[in-house]
Amino acid sequence: MPDDPRLRPILEEVLASGRTPEEVCADSPELLPAVRERLIQIRLVDGQLPRTVEQTERAMVSAGMEIYSRAGALVFPVKETRVAAKGRKTVTARLSVFSADSFIEPVAEAAIYQRWSVRKNAWIDIDPPVQLVRMVLSRERRWAFPHVSGIITTPTLRPDGSLLAAPGYDPRSELYLLPSLQLPPIAASPTRQDALAGLEKLKHLFREFSFQDKDGKGLEKRLNCSVAISALLTALLRGSLPTSPVYLVRASVAGTGKSYLVDVIAMVATGQFCPVITTSRSADETEKRIGAILLSGIQIVSLDNCIHDLEGELLCQVSERPVIRIRVLGRSEMPLCECHTVVYATGNNITFKGDMIRRGLVCNLEAQDERPELRQFQDDALDLVAADRGAYVAAALTIARAYLIAGSPAVCPPLGSYSAWSAMVRSPLVWLGELDPVISMDGLRDEDIELANIREFFGLWMEYGLDLDAPYLTTTIIEEAVAVPPANYWGPREFKPFLLRVAAARGDPGKISADRLGLWLRRISGRIVTLPDAQGTPRKYRLIREQDRLNRACFRLLRLS
Repeated sequence: MPDDPRLRPILEEVLASGRTPEEVCADSPELLPAVRERLIQIRLVDGQLPRTVEQTERAMVSAGMEIYSRAGALVFPVKETRVAAKGRKTVTARLSVFSADSFIEPVAEAAIYQRWSVRKNAWIDIDPPVQLVRMVLSRERRWAFPHVSGIITTPTLRPDGSLLAAPGYDPRSELYLLPSLQLPPIAASPTRQDALAGLEKLKHLFREFSFQDKDGKGLEKRLNCSVAISALLTALLRGSLPTSPVYLVRASVAGTGKSYLVDVIAMVATGQFCPVITTSRSADETEKRIGAILLSGIQIVSLDNCIHDLEGELLCQVSERPVIRIRVLGRSEMPLCECHTVVYATGNNITFKGDMIRRGLVCNLEAQDERPELRQFQDDALDLVAADRGAYVAAALTIARAYLIAGSPAVCPPLGSYSAWSAMVRSPLVWLGELDPVISMDGLRDEDIELANIREFFGLWMEYGLDLDAPYLTTTIIEEAVAVPPANYWGPREFKPFLLRVAAARGDPGKISADRLGLWLRRISGRIVTLPDAQGTPRKYRLIREQDRLNRACFRLLRLS
């Protein structure tokens, strides 16, 4: 009977007043057995601390307290106010870590602690000792508290397609649902027509956003809209997905609606504006901020108004690894933490760099006026969501569920590291006739400076007469680049300027550093790049690193096809 709302006030009165359970339950005798069961007595005896610790934890678990284990700590679900875009405030659900002080109260509520009094020749009630509280809090390897992987505020689908709508802890998914929405009925076996109707409802929500369409043919606009819808589906289903890409919403000027688009997605997924953090020029500082968000289990976050291209080890791990190690601020430990947070980013004229290119999707907006911030929308998408949020959530879940009910037909090729996301987000959209949101990655590769440099280097290698399938030391490559051209050569000398661009010596920008060139060549070794030959036929090339007879590092360019 622990769920009876009358039980907790009675327990608090018994503990606070010193009256007996029989006295407090005089008007509600049916609650007396439950009160006695909850008022477990634990007697503290010197030399029996392990037994006392185990009894305390058992009492807390049997009391049904909302205490869970996560990332090497005990946590509890809370709501808090955080900063949103444009200085607004939003309410988010998160998992807060118990401290030794905050853990005293639940330990005291779980049982009545007694110690033998020689003076009174009787057992007397006492507060739980701090040592006992700390031991319960730190016995990670023996915890009986259930493990929680994340917290959500909106019903979602489990990986098998079943609906998770009951408030509280769900043992099957290890998610905690903090209720904020009454979901309308969803068909147990929705059809493709049901999914198409849901898709149209979501597309109507985004109809006034100025998705980029450079050539005016509408194809690029459809792609950007598909990315936006996939971002919404990902936000609702992230708790059941081990991994998901990072979403970048970008434009060329301010005021095009980037943060507004993310807020609309967050309003559907959480009922609140999207919480934001800012990125720093320091990668370490940005990783600390992201790490704090991940540890708290927040469902969705936006890196707002970024001014630098997005890269970094932690951002790569957040998008690709289901479990990552997080550096805890002020502590030397790095606990393992499940990642169920969707990361969005907004900015003008920025992109993904390095390894993030294959881990991120881009939604491009464009300005349709000199001052896009003055544009008037016929409908406020946030008002539309607020008026009928449950219907939008149901529409999104119907899309994913109908695809799973249909047997998950193969409609697009696999995407490494994101198989579950492809099955529940990407494939349902392609199944319904939308463009594959992964196509947005192709544009990122065209913007990849590193890839452009590799292509240019391979082209210069062959243009300057360096042999294919022949090993070259870095010093030899530099000698070929700076050598005096033949008397009959009048073409541009581009090899040396290129090597200076990627490997100039520190303190002497006019000199090529063999060490820095070697490091760059090692970093690009193994990548396959396609270049046209003299006849225009695409050929595949790869640089490999090896050792010569004197154990010196050398590099060989191979043509694979």
